[in-house]
Amino acid sequence: MNKNIFRCVISLFLPLSLAACTTAMYEGPERPANELAMLKSVRTYVIQIDGREANGLGTNEAKYQIPPGKHTILVALNDGNVDIMRRTSKEHRMIQFEASAGREYKTFPFYPDGFKNKKWRVAVMDGVTGVVVAAESDEPSK
Repeated sequence: MNKNIFRCVISLFLPLSLAACTTAMYEGPERPANELAMLKSVRTYVIQIDGREANGLGTNEAKYQIPPGKHTILVALNDGNVDIMRRTSKEHRMIQFEASAGREYKTFPFYPDGFKNKKWRVAVMDGVTGVVVAAESDEPSK
């Protein structure tokens, strides 16, 4: 009997918890997924999208629904995917990219001078093909 109650509780709350992991970054009523793009943070924190606080709870792999079009994203480094150490930075990086409806995109850090140098930049890739759609230059954002 307890297993059935547990399954019932899980079946009720799991869809709610999964839905809560995606933040809608657009105004107006809910829209179908095929009319929006999905942005995921990978080894980064997305701080702002188009000047709006992203509210990703400071987590890697946060998900955001965004409308198609040009977007400006402010990102912080949280790279725990390099060897054993975690790499963070107080310096935020900004990047612009063009999103298409029905596509998934991922932010990720890269190190133009290699990992031993502390300089990092942000890029955006197509989440399905892995093709980089935007990569930041060497000028820091303010």
